Amino acid sequence: TNNGTSWSPAWDEAYVDYKLNGFPQPLYYDTNGSLHNLGSAGSTPRANVPLVNFTSDFVRYFHFNTTTDRLEQSVRRAPLTSQAMFASLPKSFVCDKAGSGGCWWLTGSGSRSINLGDGRQLTTTVVSWLGSPSTVAKDVAGIYAWTSNDTYTWTFAGMVAKMSDFPDSGEGPNEHDTTLLADGKTVACVFRLDAGDGIDFTSTPYKNYHITMSTDAGHIWSPAKPLPEAMGCARPRLHMLRQGGPLLLTGGRARNHGNSDISLWINWDGMTKEWTPALSITGLHNLLIGNPSLYFSPLVNSSKQDYRSQETSSYTSIMPLSERDVVVTYSRNPGWFFKNMSMPRPSPDCEAQLDHLCNNQSIHVVQG
Repeated sequence: TNNGTSWSPAWDEAYVDYKLNGFPQPLYYDTNGSLHNLGSAGSTPRANVPLVNFTSDFVRYFHFNTTTDRLEQSVRRAPLTSQAMFASLPKSFVCDKAGSGGCWWLTGSGSRSINLGDGRQLTTTVVSWLGSPSTVAKDVAGIYAWTSNDTYTWTFAGMVAKMSDFPDSGEGPNEHDTTLLADGKTVACVFRLDAGDGIDFTSTPYKNYHITMSTDAGHIWSPAKPLPEAMGCARPRLHMLRQGGPLLLTGGRARNHGNSDISLWINWDGMTKEWTPALSITGLHNLLIGNPSLYFSPLVNSSKQDYRSQETSSYTSIMPLSERDVVVTYSRNPGWFFKNMSMPRPSPDCEAQLDHLCNNQSIHVVQG
């Protein structure tokens, strides 16, 4: 209520389904103005059954209680649905495993909805393949684009990026973000390949962000290209500051360049052609925080850094306040990776909280 100067919790931790989704999900407004998510991440319900459609259960609805200043939720409010349907895959696929060990459709690892201007919205999901043979994963795992008129029934639009496009990647395309570019018709997707903490991260630890684009509502996507060197590899976040640009990109963990800095890049034309040199958010943090005990150390940009001392996940969020300013949130949490992996870590802090909520910081960025 005060232009981002201070923030209060909108909901309790228990409201957010971290166990199934990994990250808080994007929320969608349906045609009636109801705010909802796309349900829980789901796995294949039955093994060895051809799938052409996928249903995501437990769609949750949210409304703001002006009396308590809290965002409240319910699993279902009649006559609203409790499911989201992803339909019309171009061909069926069969997973030989069901349940948590099978093949997952991750609605929480995708991005926000994009208004296409014709009554449809576009969104993305990630398919993670844990079945066998692994050769099937190359053609199935990746990022999928969908369109919808009502935000509940989504029709397959196109394959944004798939694992077979990157034979030297251990993870394949996964964490990503999308945005509508300055021309009002091109959709861009920036995605992660390998960031040092995913599947098979020992043999293929780091790859730069890649970018692909579509000018036909997500049906056909351009061949993915790496973004310039040292632009990171951990979950990217995109935001068009206003129509026509500039475009902001936040993220980090450029370990192939020996650092895990959290960075902000700016593309002034809003079409991704050129990016400014990285603005170090960890450096700004140390200048502005005013408390030496909360500083990032030089290890953030040291090639000697390892997971036992890694001071940040390099994950960020961008919260718009107006057409000219945003709040960028980021984590400062030593040893975060080893806690996630149930390994010993030498710098325990905020043990009682989830890692990606630990020591969250924010910085206010204003154009001008």
